[in-house]
Amino acid sequence: MIKVQSLFAVKDYYLTSDGVEYIVAEEDEDKMRENFLLLARFCQELGYIPKMFKYGKEVHIKFIRYPVIQDQKWKRAALLFLATVCTVFLSGYLLSLGTAKLLSELNVPFNTTSQAVLYSLGLLLILGVHETGHMISKLKWGGRTELPYFIPFIPPWGTLGAIISSRKIPINRDELMDLGISGPIAGFLVALIVSFFGIMTSCYVPGDIAKRWAQSGEVSELPMPLVTVIMEKMLGSHEGVLLLSPLAISGVIGLIITFLNLLPVSQLDGGHVIYSLIRDDRKRMVISIISVGLAFMISPAMALLLIFFMVFVPHPPPLDECTGVSRGRRIIGGLIYASLLIMCLPMP
Repeated sequence: MIKVQSLFAVKDYYLTSDGVEYIVAEEDEDKMRENFLLLARFCQELGYIPKMFKYGKEVHIKFIRYPVIQDQKWKRAALLFLATVCTVFLSGYLLSLGTAKLLSELNVPFNTTSQAVLYSLGLLLILGVHETGHMISKLKWGGRTELPYFIPFIPPWGTLGAIISSRKIPINRDELMDLGISGPIAGFLVALIVSFFGIMTSCYVPGDIAKRWAQSGEVSELPMPLVTVIMEKMLGSHEGVLLLSPLAISGVIGLIITFLNLLPVSQLDGGHVIYSLIRDDRKRMVISIISVGLAFMISPAMALLLIFFMVFVPHPPPLDECTGVSRGRRIIGGLIYASLLIMCLPMP
């Protein structure tokens, strides 16, 4: 009671089955956001979680017991990671076999195993750094270090990325913004490096040969993210058609996964960002539906997965439901989010 009164103007309070619930005066949004953040951090040390929400026109604050956090099942995380390493390496090896067969026609030397290893390292590094970005953000906001669960998938991708099952409820929309943007920007920077070296190790083949390969089904076009298209142009003009190396393909797939993860749907990273920026549920739903339409153009299977998340895994609110994201994060975070989305956009 003393802590609440020192941070908020208490108008009334009453007892509920969960404890004490307060009605406080609505004040300047920045002040309320900062004061609730102080309250949340104070209560966490006592084993409680505060919740600030509106009931009618009144601002309420109630407290719930901090849930008992069980030790994470690291064996499950380790098994999923090993399975993902296997499926990613298998994907890289199959890609390398196909590339080796094509390049043998041009008498270009190519080591299948080493290229498969490079594919695996490139893609897993992108995803690993992506999840590390999330971990750093959670530690900054007082969360625990939690292991990511990598998702194995069939070739030619080998993985659908990774998820972290967080037990911490975000305090406010600022934390949601940080959480949503930290992973993609970290993974994007690594994907740029992987793509750069991948393009440098790729080769150009004569147009007539590339056309014959395409007509016979030996090669297919991979939608190139905008940033890789720009990168290819900057590295110099070459005659012929670019045949991506397995390392380059890992960079492209990493960027496409980043793009899909940035779509404003459910609890994806893009969903965190949009939830922090837009309070209106109907507007967020319209944006999510449009995003699923874009995903269908890239991968119908991915789009169906997004629909599942959108319908069955709604985005939960933060503890502070009354204040929006701070001005600085709204501008800088919004610009970073839009830039990442555009740079990772797969080009037809």
